[in-house]
Amino acid sequence: MRPKWKFLMPEGWPRAWWFRPRMTESSMAIYGFGNVTNTDNQGNIFVGNVLRTRIESNVLGTTALSFSDPAGAPAGRSGGDNIRVRQGDNGIIRNNLIGWSNGKGIALEGATDNSDGAQGWTVTLNEVRNNALSDSSVAGLDIEHSGNATVQYNLFDSNGGAGIDSSLGLGGDTIDNNTSSNNGKGPGANVETPGIRLYSSNNTVSNNIIFNNGGAGVMVTPDGQNNVITRNSIYNNGSQPATGGAYQQIGIDLLEPGQDVAKGTPVAGRGFVTPNDPGDVDTGANGLLNFSVLDRATLDTATNQIVISGWAGLGPARPLSSSWPRPIPRALARARPSSPRWSKARLPTWTTPQVLTATPPPTWEPTPPAASSSASRAVL
Repeated sequence: MRPKWKFLMPEGWPRAWWFRPRMTESSMAIYGFGNVTNTDNQGNIFVGNVLRTRIESNVLGTTALSFSDPAGAPAGRSGGDNIRVRQGDNGIIRNNLIGWSNGKGIALEGATDNSDGAQGWTVTLNEVRNNALSDSSVAGLDIEHSGNATVQYNLFDSNGGAGIDSSLGLGGDTIDNNTSSNNGKGPGANVETPGIRLYSSNNTVSNNIIFNNGGAGVMVTPDGQNNVITRNSIYNNGSQPATGGAYQQIGIDLLEPGQDVAKGTPVAGRGFVTPNDPGDVDTGANGLLNFSVLDRATLDTATNQIVISGWAGLGPARPLSSSWPRPIPRALARARPSSPRWSKARLPTWTTPQVLTATPPPTWEPTPPAASSSASRAVL
């Protein structure tokens, strides 16, 4: 991608581009605009309350010659957000390189009373890295007071705050087939550390690779309900020492009421893990849904199958999935030569044992289930 035009900030200009309805902006390099983060009219591109804007094939936040830190270039780093949308609907942000701003990489912003969100945006095939450089309380992508966004096939890497956020969002977002890595490690006490944070309800997070983020891989805040988190590869998160103290962050953190929505809150004796409870009647993110437990794996030499045993309490359907950043073990490859890196089984509400397609077991041994819990035998 080679831009046709380059715009850099004349001194004192807050923004480079303001969109009219159905306008397309493409093949440009824009950097150096804006003086304040997370603020309208401050940044490289601002879209107002218009329909069907397209922003594609641009280099934003740096020069046309190299997607790298422009700190030494004539205009320097962008002081505001790279792309900021205020209440505009049904636009597309596609195939852009977006980086090196002090503010958000992409901000989809609605009215603060949630009366008019930036609805129905598609964000796809973008590389969003090294944003939130001076303000780590903002994200690579923030769907704030907005919703029904489709976020697919993007890379969010090394942003100071969260990789993807839906701060105070309206929900209904689909976050699928993205990579969110090395985010949430920015400066300051207000850093937001998750790879992906769901602040809203009825979202789907699927088929993403989420690793090496400062805090949890996926965090759901206490008001977020009915969110589906499935078929993701989540590993090596929680590398920010300040987020957990003596406790390591976890892959999926469902927050209890009153816990820190920026970093999560470790609890003495259990860290960031919310223990299962009888009847699963507690409140919080996703209803603090009890997690399934896999407690044993054996190789059935007669059938050359790996048999995984586990259990879960009665309740709503649970996706059962896992993945590895490493190659599939040989024993597993022999059992299923065409096996993908993960497989999934949906656990319905049950009253008798079921045979499921499952994945490798955890490395820890939990307390065996009580007599009233249902057991399940999984065959891979």
